Amino acid sequence: KNRWRPIPLATVELQKRASRFLRLGSETLMTAAEELYQQGYISYPRTETERFSPEFQHRPLIQSFANLQGEGPFAAYANVLLNGGFQNPRAGQNDDKAHPPITPCKAVDPNTIQDATQRGVYILVV
Repeated sequence: KNRWRPIPLATVELQKRASRFLRLGSETLMTAAEELYQQGYISYPRTETERFSPEFQHRPLIQSFANLQGEGPFAAYANVLLNGGFQNPRAGQNDDKAHPPITPCKAVDPNTIQDATQRGVYILVV
């Protein structure tokens, strides 16, 4: 079955997914997401942008996930993407031109994130 490529993550969609998959309320989610942002793990979490700028470089970020120690799910999937499986994300309709979509900024093993809520949010963003 073919599936549509996802639209990049904006705040409202992050809130919906966190509620559905992590059972987190909006306030708890945004507190965790802002903490991850302050630690440099994810981009600014309050954005309505659903499209990457043409200058956004996906490949170096994917490569950093492929370089994670061990054969965790992030490293394995990043290698699939690097070996011909990557396609640029679909562009959504909204672009506030202030911030990129919510995306990981740093590749880390999620088990190194001590706070369980933050760990879950990081995994959801990745």
